[in-house]
Amino acid sequence: MRRKVWFIIGLMGTVNLFCRLAYGEENNFIQPCPDAGGYRSWLGGPNKNHLGHDYNAPAGTKVRAIADGTVWYVGFDISGFGSEGKPGPAIWIRHRLVNGKYFYALYGHIKPSSDVQKGAEIKSGQIIGTVIEYRDKTTKEDISHLHLGIWNSESDPPPSKMGYGPTRHFTDPLKFLKDNKPYVKEEPQRPVESASVALKWTREDIGKPRIFSEVPYYFVIYSGVSAGPFLLHGPKISKDGILYVDVVGPEGPKLHAIDINSGKILKSKEIQPGYELCGISQKVIYLVVLGQFEPKSLLAIDRANWNPLWEKTSTELDEKFGSMLLIENGILYRRTFLAGQKRVPVDPDYPERGYRDIPQYKTEIGLLSEVTGKPEPLWEPPKDREDSYVAHAKGIVSSSNFKYLSIEKHIKLRKSAKARYVRETYETYTSSVLDLSNGQVLSTKDWSTMPDILGQCEADSTFFINAEGPCIISIDMNTGDVKWETEKLITSPWFVGATKKVLLVYGSIEQRGTPYTLWYGIDATNGKILWKKWAKVDYEKGVAPPFFMGDEGWTEMINEVLLIGKGNQLALIDALTGEIMTQQEEFPIAMWYGGHVFYKAVYKDILIIGTPNGLRAYQIKR
Repeated sequence: MRRKVWFIIGLMGTVNLFCRLAYGEENNFIQPCPDAGGYRSWLGGPNKNHLGHDYNAPAGTKVRAIADGTVWYVGFDISGFGSEGKPGPAIWIRHRLVNGKYFYALYGHIKPSSDVQKGAEIKSGQIIGTVIEYRDKTTKEDISHLHLGIWNSESDPPPSKMGYGPTRHFTDPLKFLKDNKPYVKEEPQRPVESASVALKWTREDIGKPRIFSEVPYYFVIYSGVSAGPFLLHGPKISKDGILYVDVVGPEGPKLHAIDINSGKILKSKEIQPGYELCGISQKVIYLVVLGQFEPKSLLAIDRANWNPLWEKTSTELDEKFGSMLLIENGILYRRTFLAGQKRVPVDPDYPERGYRDIPQYKTEIGLLSEVTGKPEPLWEPPKDREDSYVAHAKGIVSSSNFKYLSIEKHIKLRKSAKARYVRETYETYTSSVLDLSNGQVLSTKDWSTMPDILGQCEADSTFFINAEGPCIISIDMNTGDVKWETEKLITSPWFVGATKKVLLVYGSIEQRGTPYTLWYGIDATNGKILWKKWAKVDYEKGVAPPFFMGDEGWTEMINEVLLIGKGNQLALIDALTGEIMTQQEEFPIAMWYGGHVFYKAVYKDILIIGTPNGLRAYQIKR
């Protein structure tokens, strides 16, 4: 699996990190929402009597509970909490400190979530509402924000409908949260289970697994995550448990089909020099021919008899079919093409100023037949919106569910105030979930920045994306609905794996010149963080802990066991708790190139790695 190492944090991620450090990472208080700054703090304002801290956040921003607690009061007519100084909504939540004492937090100017009712138990980080639109009483300026107040008294609770009221027990929120720690209910400790890795079979008589060419990493017909099936590094495993591998031996390059459970060679075939294995589907084996600087062509071979079916040049594929994605029953292609132009006046009010042409685009999605190589449109090509066209798209497909998650950048044509002619262009970003069987768009969502596709869990019918935050969002393949989203993460995540129970991601961050790896184990049912691990190198001892991902590290998840390999070391970690189950010091060094282990594959509980001497299969037991 290729790894991306992130050393640069986006602006929002940086703000999020600094805010967490301000609270104290170890204090476990959650920042309720992002804060752009510039609004009133404790005892601020013209009269120096502001009894809280205002988080500068636009209307619609999600607000989270700062700690576990119980809803004390939910009101919609609390004095001063509506726009322009009118009565408005606010929530009081009773929280407990680690010393056993209680305090009350006032969350003002927010619309409560439907599940936030008086007496409801609230978890730390739970979304309790959204910021309402709030305008200044005098200037009418939009100054939407969250007001956080802290009432530090257990014996004298705040009056239910009191908002700003008397100062009696109010205190500086930021100082209070920094100086105290919340009570965290201890969950029953899950016992650390055991796991083992055992050699199942080895094949060192077939030749050296092919190291792909030095220049290209993957075939040109890719788009974002769509590149996955065409990655050249690694063996390919069919759903019926057959391992396909190309090797270089004394007799020249060969292609082998091997039984994944026994290691027995089922079939072998000599292949021409220059051809390399790049993917398989239900009926076809795909080989790529690489040139000096770019791929030349794609060859399809029948899996049943290993006879050639068709071959197309990369130029032909790229020009005719755009971005392509290998799936179980063919190659999914998506192309946006110019279907014509429309002449419109530069200025309708002054036709004498001339005319201009607006391009009219169409988007076609279909399958490139795995048997014939001919295009088969899946449905009638939809027209792009007249006021925009797709400039860039990336996607990921669930083969078993036949659903397609598409991320698109649109070039939108901005019109005049009269909405009749083009002024200039700007970009918009959308994500869509499509049913590939009929072309139905199940959902569409707009974003302020281009989201990243992380991965999927086909067993749970879920796509995962990284959107504005960074924040991981879970999307239901069958409906297109958002299932859940995580709290904002400190660094952009890289997908490791997911099951119905857990999602694993990690990212890299640098603080004061020291690189760290930050791991998250996330509950796949609700998006809550189950565990988090920081790791850095101990330079004095020259030791890198298992969780630190250096240039030669690789990861896999099998049976909810996280495998982290570095050099000849292998660590097996419980994916549900983050606890190390076992470590092995003499694990064979897997073949790697440019800092990435590329020759490995997984089938159920079996891990295949390519070593300089051949192939090895290991069974992971839990």
